[in-house]
Amino acid sequence: MVSAHYQLLDGRIFYREAVSLARAGHEVAIVHWDRFHDGEIEHRRIGPILTTTLPIKIGTGRSLLAKAVKFREIRKRVAAAVVAERPEVVHCHDLETLTIGIDVKKALGVPLVFDAHEDYPAMVAMTNPVAARGFALLESRAIRQVDHVITVNEILREKYARRRPTTVVANYPEWERFATPAPSRRADLGLDGKLVILYMGGLTTKRGLVELLTALGRVPERSRFQALLVGRSLDSLDCVAEAKHRGLGDLVTVPGEVPFADVPSYLATGDIGYVVLNATKSNAQATPVKLFEYMAAGLPVIANSDFAVPAEVVRKWRCGLLVPCDPPSIADALTRFAAEPELRREMGERGREAVRREYNWESQAQRLIATYASLGSR
Repeated sequence: MVSAHYQLLDGRIFYREAVSLARAGHEVAIVHWDRFHDGEIEHRRIGPILTTTLPIKIGTGRSLLAKAVKFREIRKRVAAAVVAERPEVVHCHDLETLTIGIDVKKALGVPLVFDAHEDYPAMVAMTNPVAARGFALLESRAIRQVDHVITVNEILREKYARRRPTTVVANYPEWERFATPAPSRRADLGLDGKLVILYMGGLTTKRGLVELLTALGRVPERSRFQALLVGRSLDSLDCVAEAKHRGLGDLVTVPGEVPFADVPSYLATGDIGYVVLNATKSNAQATPVKLFEYMAAGLPVIANSDFAVPAEVVRKWRCGLLVPCDPPSIADALTRFAAEPELRREMGERGREAVRREYNWESQAQRLIATYASLGSR
């Protein structure tokens, strides 16, 4: 596997896909390009999985041309590290590693799997429309070399299936991690007596967090609420400063990014799961794992009414409230949940049952393993 995700131990890449393939008898190695640091190459074995990390910073503030020139060097070094593993399949996660996979395929003659976690050009377009057009052209050309596409939902499957064989392997949580409820961190975080609105994931201006804070300032008896925002800051948004600016500093807790193993206990701390993202093409096409993690933990959710996947799931299982990404609607949903604890309990139970029966990684792992079998690889 080839990854340029900001962390080696990513939930989908490492804990779900790599671990599942290893359990199925495959030898799995991950070559991870760390784009945010410079340093020495690092080899580790983590359980059954071999990992190689190459810290090569591409740099921020560079021009697109300068980044493209730098990437040529990076591409050669990462491809050489992958070739050194002598893989029988090269599995590239997201568009930034696909050209590396093509180089490996040409060198070794092995099948190439492209794992499209999202519509990458659409994601880039949120901040850089010019670069997005370049990535769209790159993807259109590179996809010709791909033997099989894996992606996360039917929306993206339709995009890629016109060009290459495509399988949906949804990024659902592992039911085995949630079958036994985890202990809460409520007391440790000083949240006893609060109605905790939980958000887990990247902290950015595109994830509805400014709208959540605005809504929190509008609800009656706002002091009874606490927003617990768990994740790493991915852009200029400073949630603590934003909350203080709005006079809500005491109502927001930001513990930062937490280890994968601690996720269930943070989920157990929440009362309401929040996944109302800003209206962008990339967000609208997404299948946010946080939605299903909230459901697995028995939390009722507040989710986007105008995004296909969350709206379909919430309507089907009646496990939350659907709203547009605007503060008045979010405030109304918070107020209703605060006033109706029995509604929260019923919706939470239905969401948990939905994950147990349908939206779990165990079902998706079989699709992944079957895809590898179709490639004739061990």
